[in-house]
Amino acid sequence: MVERPSASFALLLASGILILFSGILISGFIYGMSPYRTRTSETTSLMFLDAIICSIAVLISGILLFALPKYHVIFGVLGFIFSVLSIFSGGGLGMGMVLGIIGGACGIDWKSGYSPTSLRYLHF
Repeated sequence: MVERPSASFALLLASGILILFSGILISGFIYGMSPYRTRTSETTSLMFLDAIICSIAVLISGILLFALPKYHVIFGVLGFIFSVLSIFSGGGLGMGMVLGIIGGACGIDWKSGYSPTSLRYLHF
């Protein structure tokens, strides 16, 4: 059985979902409440686009981190970077960004455990 970084996977998955929903909520709220819809439509569309791109990137990096644990550093860094970039779309109301940063850092630092060859060098 292969060990997998399941905590990083769960944190990045939750982060991606929070980033997506908060980006949709914040951009819809700004567009709906503004009396100047023509000027704010560019801002809200950029926020929405950032939310979509960052959330999909965080979700995919979390899924690939779980599916391919051999490349945990690469997918941890990608999850970390896109979680930080989500600040432009609201960052998952702050919580999504924090969860993504923690999940990416855990993915970078994840170790698969001891191999049987390393155990023979231990002296009891």
